[in-house]
Amino acid sequence: MGETNDKKDSEKTTKNLIKISVKIGMLQRGEKFSLEERSSLALIQTTLRTVAKTLISFHQVDHTYDRLFLVKYLTELETLLKNLIRPHLTEKSVGRIEQIFGVVKTEEFLDQIYQPKLIAKHPEMKQLMGR
Repeated sequence: MGETNDKKDSEKTTKNLIKISVKIGMLQRGEKFSLEERSSLALIQTTLRTVAKTLISFHQVDHTYDRLFLVKYLTELETLLKNLIRPHLTEKSVGRIEQIFGVVKTEEFLDQIYQPKLIAKHPEMKQLMGR
């Protein structure tokens, strides 16, 4: 995949992530979620925190990277998100979630995050992940 496609895919993934985040926020703010859906949203938030902390931990402690662990949690997150929004939003929004996770839970994407060359090319990542 060339640089142009990578950039285009990255921009699409970022755009979809923002759109889904805003839509879920609007549904929450508008009190559109049932009690069960609010519980699901709390589980999504907990799972997302677990993934974020795990990504940081893998960076801070050498040789701890475990792709299968991340894929398990990312797959769970994708399923929870799709089940949460499906009754409220269109299939296009479900497709946006599928596009996001179709990128972030791939072997290529996850393995690339922990490549020394990536940190060398983007030193700001070391600072971000070190917090």
